[in-house]
Amino acid sequence: MGLSRRQFARAEGCARSLVQRKIQSGHLKVLPDGTIDPALVGTPWRRGNEPRQTPLPDLEGIPARWESEARKAYFDALLKKLEWERAVERVVLVEDVTTIVTDQFARVRSHIRQLGDTAEKLAKASSAPEAQGILATRVNTCLADLSADGYARVVVENLPASLRQRFIGAQ
Repeated sequence: MGLSRRQFARAEGCARSLVQRKIQSGHLKVLPDGTIDPALVGTPWRRGNEPRQTPLPDLEGIPARWESEARKAYFDALLKKLEWERAVERVVLVEDVTTIVTDQFARVRSHIRQLGDTAEKLAKASSAPEAQGILATRVNTCLADLSADGYARVVVENLPASLRQRFIGAQ
């Protein structure tokens, strides 16, 4: 013989309506005579009904407030330094470098393509040493043209301000 719903609720220290709901939802099984098994008293049958306690986050590794403020001050100082370097043109902008490098590669490409124009002269060469001489002369001419002023003909006056200082200072 088991406990009535009222007796079971009193033994568990809960409302009879909670016991009734748990029976209807299938969390509590009733005996064939409609009573509840006394062995269920003190078991975790209402665990799903308890308010969930969220565990505290692991605070290890999270910096203290003063550490966070020190890091923020450090990065603010770095940002101000970068802004100052931009203002005095000590920082080279990526877009400016990209423009110059692209122009220089275009010049190199055009010189390499001009090497193909020597194919006709190479075909008329009567010997291998003569062909090597023609090719060496053309390659040397191209290389000399590309490095004529030390900066592959970069016109310093046409440079953006961020790069002008670098080229003038390097000479």
